[in-house]
Amino acid sequence: MTTQKEFDSRAIIASSNFGPVRKEITVAAGADLQKGTLMARKSDGKFEPYSSGKTAVAVLLEDVPAKSEDAQVIAGFAGVYVKANIIGLDDTAEAALEERSIYFR
Repeated sequence: MTTQKEFDSRAIIASSNFGPVRKEITVAAGADLQKGTLMARKSDGKFEPYSSGKTAVAVLLEDVPAKSEDAQVIAGFAGVYVKANIIGLDDTAEAALEERSIYFR
């Protein structure tokens, strides 16, 4: 059974009137990630940081330290987020995220 993790996402979430939809995801092992990092889904269903050539689908809502194994963390999906605090946001990602009801202020 999954338990709700405690985290502070105030600096990332712009409006509590619209989401965000929070969901636990599996982040593939790798580098340190900061909350606010845009995430893309890999073909195996795990998530990795968004970069060119990938499709952004979520916003990381907690820090993820570098690990040699996958990590279970909370990500935000549909909702309104603080644009200035999002890591990796470009025009392509913003357009893809708006199609998923993820907006920025």
